[in-house]
Amino acid sequence: MSMGKEAVVFRATRNPRKLKKGEAPYVAVKIYKIETTSFLNMYDYLVGDRRFSKVKKNRFDIIMAWAKKEYANLSLAHRAGVRCPKPIACMRNAVVMEFIGREGEMYPTLQNNGPVDAESDFAAIVKYMKLMYGAGIVHADLSPYNIIITEDGPVVIDMSQAVVLTHPKANEFLRRDIYNIVKYFRKFGVRKEEGEVYSFVTDSKRSRKTGNKTR
Repeated sequence: MSMGKEAVVFRATRNPRKLKKGEAPYVAVKIYKIETTSFLNMYDYLVGDRRFSKVKKNRFDIIMAWAKKEYANLSLAHRAGVRCPKPIACMRNAVVMEFIGREGEMYPTLQNNGPVDAESDFAAIVKYMKLMYGAGIVHADLSPYNIIITEDGPVVIDMSQAVVLTHPKANEFLRRDIYNIVKYFRKFGVRKEEGEVYSFVTDSKRSRKTGNKTR
């Protein structure tokens, strides 16, 4: 379905004999390239994360941890109520997750198709940033390229680089995410200030029910 510097994403077909009622016939399989040139950059996003504090600074271990990190971040976000692919399994450098598409075709990204309803889609994305923050993570690469747009609203994808709030650059990454989203939606008439969005996302009155076990 897509190919990037770090990973290739495939659509896979479930065994029809094992499909449960209501289950989609497809899943997405994201396979991280072992020979990626950016593995040292990956290590920088693992800093300050207790879940991966023992990862050795070598290509193989970092990429194995990167797949586990995406699975863990998707799990956190999904439990917090963020619309993102539901994680299904993780093995070595592969992550299996919910397929976000219709009739076997992946939905387009926000960058490619634009919003369905700019005000509503913007509000949903900001809400998801807040939910992620409440769950203890910052996406750290949120942009129109990493948001799928559906008739039911936006879906956040590519969670491998998401960092915990104890990461030394977590606040910087959050502000960058907000900047990217605010700037993009201005083209569609949504006029919001970055500071206003930042205050909303980081409001200390955010839900505590989710907890913050990753800190």
